[in-house]
Amino acid sequence: MIRGENKEINTSYLSDHNTYKTNNPEYIVVHNTDNFSEGADARGNKLSYGYDSANRLSSVSHDVTQNGTKSTVKNTYTYTKDRLTGISHNGFSYGFAYDAFGNLTGESAAGKQIIGYEYEAANGNLLKTTYANGDSVRFTYDGQDRVLLSYYKPASGSEQKLNEYVYDRSGNLAKVTNHMTGKSYEFDYDFLDRLMRARDNADNYYEYTYDVNNNMTRMYHGAGVYGIATTYSYDKDGRETTASASKNYYRTTEYDPLGRIANQLWHTPAAISGAIYEYSSSGTRENGLPSSLQVGGSNYGYAYDQNGNITEYQVSDTNASGGTTKTVAYQYDELNRLIRENNQILNKTVTYAYDIGGNLVSEKEYAYASGTLPASASVTKTGTFDSVWKDKLVKWNGVAMTYDASGNMLTKGNTKYTWTLGNALASVSNGKNIQYSYDHAGHRIKKVVDGAVTQMCYAGDLLVSERTGSEKTLWYRYDSSGNVIALTYESEIYMYLRNAQNDIIGLLDKDGKVVVRYTYDSWGQVVKIEGTLKDKVGARNPFRYKGYYYDVETGLYYCRSRYYDPAIRRFISADDTQVLRDNLDMLGEKNLYTYCDDNPITRVDGDGQCWDIVVGAVIGAAMNVLAGGIAAAVTGQEYTVTDMIVAGFAGAVAGGLGSIEKPAVLKIIGAIGGGVISAVYAGVYSYKRGDSVLATVGNASTAFLTTVFISNLTGFADSSEFCEKSIAIAWGATYGVGASSIAASVSLGVSNSVSQNYWEKKIGQGRYFDGRTGTSVNYNIWKTSAGVLKKRPKKTYRPSNAYSV
Repeated sequence: MIRGENKEINTSYLSDHNTYKTNNPEYIVVHNTDNFSEGADARGNKLSYGYDSANRLSSVSHDVTQNGTKSTVKNTYTYTKDRLTGISHNGFSYGFAYDAFGNLTGESAAGKQIIGYEYEAANGNLLKTTYANGDSVRFTYDGQDRVLLSYYKPASGSEQKLNEYVYDRSGNLAKVTNHMTGKSYEFDYDFLDRLMRARDNADNYYEYTYDVNNNMTRMYHGAGVYGIATTYSYDKDGRETTASASKNYYRTTEYDPLGRIANQLWHTPAAISGAIYEYSSSGTRENGLPSSLQVGGSNYGYAYDQNGNITEYQVSDTNASGGTTKTVAYQYDELNRLIRENNQILNKTVTYAYDIGGNLVSEKEYAYASGTLPASASVTKTGTFDSVWKDKLVKWNGVAMTYDASGNMLTKGNTKYTWTLGNALASVSNGKNIQYSYDHAGHRIKKVVDGAVTQMCYAGDLLVSERTGSEKTLWYRYDSSGNVIALTYESEIYMYLRNAQNDIIGLLDKDGKVVVRYTYDSWGQVVKIEGTLKDKVGARNPFRYKGYYYDVETGLYYCRSRYYDPAIRRFISADDTQVLRDNLDMLGEKNLYTYCDDNPITRVDGDGQCWDIVVGAVIGAAMNVLAGGIAAAVTGQEYTVTDMIVAGFAGAVAGGLGSIEKPAVLKIIGAIGGGVISAVYAGVYSYKRGDSVLATVGNASTAFLTTVFISNLTGFADSSEFCEKSIAIAWGATYGVGASSIAASVSLGVSNSVSQNYWEKKIGQGRYFDGRTGTSVNYNIWKTSAGVLKKRPKKTYRPSNAYSV
């Protein structure tokens, strides 16, 4: 909600103008002259903004109460020649240096450079990245500014060839070779430039089939003479209705009139097991968050606060809990950080305390209690942090830690870590000797544990198979949103069961019986594994908490770009520094080590870079763009045409084009972009003029429709069909998440909020679109969008991992 001078704009409405509840906090922003000075979320927590004499955002602050004492959490920003040069947070500062062209040349933490960049002459391409630990990566380009070769030089050693890229005549990536591992891939495309086949030099291959609406209908992974296929079907709105692991193993999904998942059924040869979702309403206010979920013989009931944080869930489990009902209750502070849990399942109450930087400084355990706690805790764990880079944990519960100059953990007690390529974990020594290898895109393709070699195969970002030594291959299948749904172990197929928090809570066998159950603490530590097959497939299955890959040898979760340690509640290496500059208007994501900004219940961070909301939310394009314009106003940044196109494509537009034929897509892109831009200008102008909420939203909608219609009245054989789609896009996107808008948004391929938010961030950062191996169902649409946005903004661009383009 936006509020200024007694005028209000609420960013989430149903088509009948009733509010639709998600767990994306809505902020009420008070308009003060030309700047937004104060915001309040739905719980009444206030966020304050300060500005310098040039009207640039200079501070963001928030009051937080802890143990009855109020303190202020504050970030401050400094600029030189309109370029951000400093962020002060938690008693130290991040620094940013630039060359004469505005290219980012260095980033520092607490006065010490942690990464540096060199460029070709005359404002050219990124030439070299140098890490503070001494590692460096160098790039060469062809005449079209495409990366041809990269070279890696370790801190102590000679430079060696890293990745080599070959492109076809259409500019698609045709072959890539990682010279450090010897792994190479070749890619084939159809006449629409869609990826049809990928193969590596180890006789693994991947094939993709699409329908006329550009939805993926089949993904096949072959390894020699063996292979598995996953097939998909969709309804008329482009929503997945069936994901099939085989003829007798498949999952069906049904939706309610508002486009929310109503039930999912797991079909096995002998039984049908279901997950049934229910949603609560308050008068005419609809809720996008499930109030109950029945899955795997368990009944889960959920309650939320006004910001969408889970405040309580109850589980009735006749199999594992003797038919009893147990409750877990959560409390959060003003920054939505978890501060207390009363956990009947684990039979304990735990409290958490943080410093002003978001670092967990104490964790106290008590016997389970729902009320007042005793004076003394039964278990107390405390954290100590570095005196310079104050977010680095140097001791937890008496165990000391050390780091290299880049912020990568080197030791934790008797455990030792080594790193390669700047920030990729290379080895762990903890009584076992463990080594890791990665491909050109940063996917972990090999793990060696005391000589036992596990080879891993990926289709894009999806781990589709792995094999250890002479053991049988483990095969994994995914739904169209990239969520793992089935595992093949010892030639038997098992279906994954999840709760609303996205945790893998069990495995279902061919008879429809739950043969494995997992229990975790709130931060992902595996508490117990139960079931008749707990020591077999239960122990071997690697996908656990939040669906992350769990390494039993280290107790770490592999989250693609980083490793998360649930025992210390944080990552063991610093995040990509790009996140520091992504959301200046928010207090979060300025601590490069915290996990999900200390909210492990409602949030998820599967790629180790930016957390996302895990339960619920769906957003539409026009309000996405309008919100972007408002955020830009808060931060004092120019909200450019490119930024608007980014936001529009990242919302309903980019997802929506996935359900329209490719020739139409190419024609529509310009019109949609123009419509989004018109909508933003109309909406912002209307708001500043003081129009009512309905007038503001209506003006934005009208501007969008008018621009799109005028742009497309010519050049289409069937203008009526296009207009119908445009109406659905504009109306649904503008009103965001209502009865018509949910249906529209879901039909536009945004049914999975985690996947959508992930790609939204990638588009916004202008990264990860080099035509690798088809990382999502809407791969070509994202690639097309990226083509429009590729030049945005080179000045702050760098590969998130040294080994990727």
